[in-house]
Amino acid sequence: MRTISAVLAIKKPPVVTPGVKTFELKPPEG
Repeated sequence: MRTISAVLAIKKPPVVTPGVKTFELKPPEG
């Protein structure tokens, strides 16, 4: 499911959504 977080990060910049930044740095499944 890491690909989903990657796509979200690309679609929505981490600057706007801090939640995406957390997933990108520390994936829940990873």
